[in-house]
Amino acid sequence: MCEKTCRDMEMRLLTITSGAGCTGATISLLNLINGLSKKGVKIMVVIPEEGFLCRELTKSGIPFKVIPYKFSIWPSFQSLKEGVFSSLSFFYSRKVNSSATKKIAEIIELFKPDIIHTNTSVINIGYLLSRKYGIPHVWHIREYGDKDFDFNSYPSKRLLRHRLSTHSHAIAITHDLARYYDLDDKSKVIYNGILSQDDYHFTPTKRKVFLFVGRVTKNKGANDVIDAFIQFSDSDREYCLELVGHYGKRYKSRLLKRIQGTPAEGRVKFLGHQDNPISYMRTSKALIVPSFYEGFGRITAEAMFNGCLVIGRNTAGTKEQMDNGVRLTGNEIALRFSTIDDIVHCMQSVATMSEEDYGKLVKNASFTVKTLYSNESNIETTLAYLQEIVDKNRSNMR
Repeated sequence: MCEKTCRDMEMRLLTITSGAGCTGATISLLNLINGLSKKGVKIMVVIPEEGFLCRELTKSGIPFKVIPYKFSIWPSFQSLKEGVFSSLSFFYSRKVNSSATKKIAEIIELFKPDIIHTNTSVINIGYLLSRKYGIPHVWHIREYGDKDFDFNSYPSKRLLRHRLSTHSHAIAITHDLARYYDLDDKSKVIYNGILSQDDYHFTPTKRKVFLFVGRVTKNKGANDVIDAFIQFSDSDREYCLELVGHYGKRYKSRLLKRIQGTPAEGRVKFLGHQDNPISYMRTSKALIVPSFYEGFGRITAEAMFNGCLVIGRNTAGTKEQMDNGVRLTGNEIALRFSTIDDIVHCMQSVATMSEEDYGKLVKNASFTVKTLYSNESNIETTLAYLQEIVDKNRSNMR
């Protein structure tokens, strides 16, 4: 009898991911499902490609299936040639997703999940199958879509908002995202888990380095950082700028041309993807977060967990994190900027800042992230929310 009761109470979670690469969304998901698994949740993960996530799930002993599928977005193009290619790619994506839907349906029939979780707003397969099988669905809203990635939801953003408010639940990783998607009371804001509450590091000796971590693209603000560093270098000959993250060769070439012949030449390093960017954060003087519309800004919180001062754009998720710091500590926890001139001023402030002032900023920042963005808090809050949804659905089925 006890065995039957325990089995009846067990939660079975099917998670559909946005990809397998080592991205902020993937790392946040990995932390979450590892924690949920340790809490006794039975998990099956569906992944569209081989990669980092597959290797990590194998290490954790969490089952997964690789089934190719594509984002549910309209094609984007700027020329007739691009338009033809994008249109063909769009129809191919629809065909791939149709096949994936059938394969994931087979998994649902075998695994019998209590709840389906989709780790991004730009994949709708989980939602469609949840309607077919009468299983609760949770969308994990980690991005704006259009503002940050130039994605246009298919069939429309309006329909996505309608689905979120009527036939699905949602977890938004910031209050700003919740407002953007007009989420109602049955949805919940749960901040990402970054590290354990006790996992704080501070390295007193810092290199004279400004650090950029993430995809080196215009949307992520790389242009602004380069232009600001060029201006800053007119009056400074000691600091360097390091960019950690994937970059396109053409884009890198354009940025190098901007630097050529300026005092910044030879002091900007493109380091490419690094498996452990946190090691760079610990030793750099400041991390610059110039992304225009960061969903949450995982690197911001990671830097604060690792004693690195943040220079952050005063928008979206980055702004919300900085505002949270003011609310909790009564003081700023980072240096804010809105323009390129502001970045230059922030760089100059960091270069001349006393150790005491630097220490106060990173101390307040560490208190904020340990309070709000610990893995422990994220796992407990998410589990409680999922359990609430599952319990309500079970009650309705009786």
